[in-house]
Amino acid sequence: MYVHLEEPSAGKTESYVALSYCWGGGQEEIMTTKANRPEKLWEIALESLLQTIQDVITVTRELRYKYLWVDAICIVQDDEEDCAREVSAMSLVYSGASLTISATKADNSKQGFLQQRDLLPCKSHREGGETHILLHENCVQNKILENIDSRGWTLQEHLLAKRLLRYGSNQIEWKCREHISYDGGCTCRGPHQDSIQCISQERHTKPIRLENGQGKYDMINWEILVRDYSRRNLLKLSDKLPAFGAIAANFAQTMKWDSSDYYARL
Repeated sequence: MYVHLEEPSAGKTESYVALSYCWGGGQEEIMTTKANRPEKLWEIALESLLQTIQDVITVTRELRYKYLWVDAICIVQDDEEDCAREVSAMSLVYSGASLTISATKADNSKQGFLQQRDLLPCKSHREGGETHILLHENCVQNKILENIDSRGWTLQEHLLAKRLLRYGSNQIEWKCREHISYDGGCTCRGPHQDSIQCISQERHTKPIRLENGQGKYDMINWEILVRDYSRRNLLKLSDKLPAFGAIAANFAQTMKWDSSDYYARL
């Protein structure tokens, strides 16, 4: 399997997948730097990548996408100018992706997210052919709060996604602007729901679309999102405003406010 870093061409647009994940240490091994960038432009050995990156490459290929965006690889990590430019454009990366894949169940980059789940496959015979069902001793549902939901950047990454595929602890969740689906199991999330789901309920179960909100609902949304974001963690304190900046800009546009009046009241 051939993988390499590719420079974007002026005027060229291609569909791509973006990865949302927890670093959690170890990513230094795969980071793009000024020194190894020429080598990565030529080829990246798949076995040299951390398991989460290997897994998202597998899913991207299975879905027949050609391009994948992973921050540790697509940003030159020891180039301050490149980092500043890419961080400021992060909202465009996730809002522009055809699909965002969230490695929700992985606490770090080494764990991966395609492991076998603790399910018992059975066969059931019915008229017209054979079907397969999966059984589990206990109720199958994701954790009330996955580790990725405590990371600051992922709120914006998930909220801006056109389509979001979350590989959770026990279920795969699909979220787009019209629907939320699970691959089976229980759809209840217990006492906690993420901010996107809370806002969806306010809007009669349809997933959030910030740009179409009006008045009262927008202020409710803002309060929900600020509360959610404030409890999350960031590796770099300097990321506190950029990691919420796209959400703030979107609300300013929706409410027809001057974005220069935003004072980051977090």
